[in-house]
Amino acid sequence: MNYPLRWLLVATVTLLIIHQAQAQKRKYTYVTKETAHDLTKGFNDLARDLSVQLLSDTSKSEITSPLSIASSLLLLMRTARGESRMDLLRLFGLETKYLENDPKVPRTFGKLINELLNDHRNVSHIMESTASWKNESKCEVPSDYHYDDEYDDFNPVDINPQDPEQQNQIKLANAIFVQDKFYNNTRLQKLVNHYYRSSVEGLDFFNRPDLATDHINKWTNKHTNGRIKQLISDELSPDTTMVVANALYFKAFWEDVFLAGATKMRKFFPNGENEESVEAEIMAHGGCFPYYRSQQLDARIMGFPYKNRTSTMYVILPNNSSRTKAQQLLHKLDASTLEDLISNMKMTTASVLFPKMHLTSSFDLKTALQKLGMKSLFDRERSNFSLLNPSKPKESPTVSGVLHKVDLAIDESGTEGAAVTATLLDRSMPTVNFRVIVPFILAIRHDATKLLLFYGPVYDPSA
Repeated sequence: MNYPLRWLLVATVTLLIIHQAQAQKRKYTYVTKETAHDLTKGFNDLARDLSVQLLSDTSKSEITSPLSIASSLLLLMRTARGESRMDLLRLFGLETKYLENDPKVPRTFGKLINELLNDHRNVSHIMESTASWKNESKCEVPSDYHYDDEYDDFNPVDINPQDPEQQNQIKLANAIFVQDKFYNNTRLQKLVNHYYRSSVEGLDFFNRPDLATDHINKWTNKHTNGRIKQLISDELSPDTTMVVANALYFKAFWEDVFLAGATKMRKFFPNGENEESVEAEIMAHGGCFPYYRSQQLDARIMGFPYKNRTSTMYVILPNNSSRTKAQQLLHKLDASTLEDLISNMKMTTASVLFPKMHLTSSFDLKTALQKLGMKSLFDRERSNFSLLNPSKPKESPTVSGVLHKVDLAIDESGTEGAAVTATLLDRSMPTVNFRVIVPFILAIRHDATKLLLFYGPVYDPSA
């Protein structure tokens, strides 16, 4: 399938499958900056922890959407009580600071989601912070500088910033699908709709698992704009009592484009530059980018802002990288370390090589979550999701699987800046050469909320 040379696109879905075991008027009351920081730190620490659990010796990449996963788990928390609810709080590192039923957690998350989805409307940001590099001006190009004639004919794709099809888009959808006879809580439905923009639907898994499976797949297809057509490949079991699903759709244009005509097949080294190579499409870029070199981590980070600078793709590149070095670095990238890297970035002139990619990944996160302490959710004797039907608390379901799919495409184009881009491709001009032809870590972040939309290592971007 050919993808237009216009944008980065992420479609990701998280699904929790549950099997049976024997609102306020003020939307953001109790919302605090402290809770927002605690939540984003918990989400980003979980992103690192899950990525470590998913590491392998054979995959081409291990890409997840931390926001998609966290949204599903927090939605599940709204149905949980007792040990199950505390396990979920513990997973995000919130158990010592927040009571089991503390309203600050769901309401602050709702505020963060509102900021994320309405960023283009200049909503106020509870975090009241921004990456320091965003306050810097673009790097200046000397007036007498002449660019390399090699790039004369390499023009960016013509993009109309007024075209709604060429605007950044972030869409987040959550849903709970429940066996109709096990669900009876209209207040819960109002709460999840109010704070999570979620829906609750009754389905007949027991008698018509085929129709239930088809309905959820159609929901997935709709909310990922057709990028993920089938979340559930096999028909659901008749024992299924609840499915918690989340879909994230992200389409964004670069602030400064890669040069479409400069893309060509080049060598990429999945195990380091002294090892065997593969052929991959590698894009070329040049310009002014946020950049930082960390001696402590023996790695470099560069940012590629999207249009309006609301979100950024950060690329973290170990020095002399290989699969092993990328995985070792991933262990060190907790939320605080990642934030320190980004906060130290400065605008720097650079020439860039970066792979054009279409990556897909699919995981069942059950084992990874169990290793991170999520025991009760998967135990028939201990799980407690009785808020689904408070009148029959003994009919509480158990989580049987957590399915997660991601579809990511990255290519050349953005919205503007082609002339400056071309002038900075001469190797005599940039102060940094950032050649991403070895394994790296990708972090796509909404900067105002610090929520990670997309995260993980890439070892081999070849088709």
